[in-house]
Amino acid sequence: MKEQGETEANVRVLRSRTISLSIPKHRESSGSTPPAKICCHRHTASAFSSSSKIDLSIHQALPPQKKRHSGHRKIILSEQGKDLIRVEFHKLIQEKVYPTSEKLLKRLNEQYEDFPIRSAGTLRKEIKSIGFIFQRTSKIKIPLDSQAFVAARAKYFQALEELREANVHLYYHDETWLNLREVKRLIWTLEGKGEIKKEEEKVRPRLAVSALISVKGYHIPSVDIWSCTEEHNMDSTHFLSWLDSTCATLRDEIGEKGRIAVCLDNATWHNTLTKESIIPKRSSTKGEIQKWLQDRKIHFPEKFVKAQLLQLVCANCPRKEYMSDRIAKKYAVEIIRLPKLYCSLNPIELSWNNLKQFVRDQNTTFRQDDVKQLIEQFMVAMDDKLATSYFHHVYKVEEMYKTADEIMEEEIEPHMQSDSEEIDSEDDEENVEQ
Repeated sequence: MKEQGETEANVRVLRSRTISLSIPKHRESSGSTPPAKICCHRHTASAFSSSSKIDLSIHQALPPQKKRHSGHRKIILSEQGKDLIRVEFHKLIQEKVYPTSEKLLKRLNEQYEDFPIRSAGTLRKEIKSIGFIFQRTSKIKIPLDSQAFVAARAKYFQALEELREANVHLYYHDETWLNLREVKRLIWTLEGKGEIKKEEEKVRPRLAVSALISVKGYHIPSVDIWSCTEEHNMDSTHFLSWLDSTCATLRDEIGEKGRIAVCLDNATWHNTLTKESIIPKRSSTKGEIQKWLQDRKIHFPEKFVKAQLLQLVCANCPRKEYMSDRIAKKYAVEIIRLPKLYCSLNPIELSWNNLKQFVRDQNTTFRQDDVKQLIEQFMVAMDDKLATSYFHHVYKVEEMYKTADEIMEEEIEPHMQSDSEEIDSEDDEENVEQ
């Protein structure tokens, strides 16, 4: 009887520690007390079901604990930061150095003091997120650039080479945004007060700038400056209207016979599809997909589900045509597009850095008209020498990519193991044999 009493006491303690439910009392019996049973339901303490009875004498698995935050801020790289990784990776290849994560991290931290990534593990995750894979050569595991990026670079360089050999009038385009309260980061003030002191504002007014650049400098007639209250206040309607006006201006300036090309990046408003190129998406209704197929006289069985209809759409989708290409074609202007995520190949990106620094140095009033005047002043003052320096820098980056791709194709890839043997980026990398 003493052992029976201890057993009952242990059951009651276990019951109170595991599940806090109001349990109806069992009638006491003269015989031995059976193990207590309760009803439980996943996620619902008040739900009872006869089919979900469990024995409290059996150890129950606890739900997995949520991972706690490590305390470190999540590192989010900008497009320029991601492009920086790709550039330094290919520089290592150009120098015939195996581009391991450790060597790439060391290069980035030595060249750029404010580069936020400080661990090889974090860098490996970032490398993989921008399209690289890890694969083993006969000596070492190294990250490899995606074949899609390599092919896109090659296609772009080939098109660029043809345009330059033909002496085409080539312009690079981009947009940037400037804060009206853009000032030098370190200034002297009297006890933190004075005209230069910035005030807190809920809505930060900004100016957006859209422009073309060539080896001669900015194309001033096409410069577009407008005010906005959001960091990226641009849409396809504004851009396409600007492009139509700009192409007409370029054609008038150069004449009917001269070849003109404009290089765009892959911003969404640059790549608006024509109505004929738009195809149904997963968000489309089944009826919309069926109508799209019927309008093009594409037969499909009535019993097809939505997923099968979408596969049929993909198999018969038209070639993509962009509104920007169609507008440029009216004026016999060619459109060439940068590979995705390659802002380092656009010389106008370098000019934006100088423009913003100039505004910081000169901005003391924070008025929109004054900041706009500073932007125009910088653009007009740019001479051929400064513009050419931007282009020469980009030429070096282009040659670096070409050389690195050639070395990868001829000297590294032949020594790689099977393409199917992709390496987990979390693995420790081996040291290169000396």
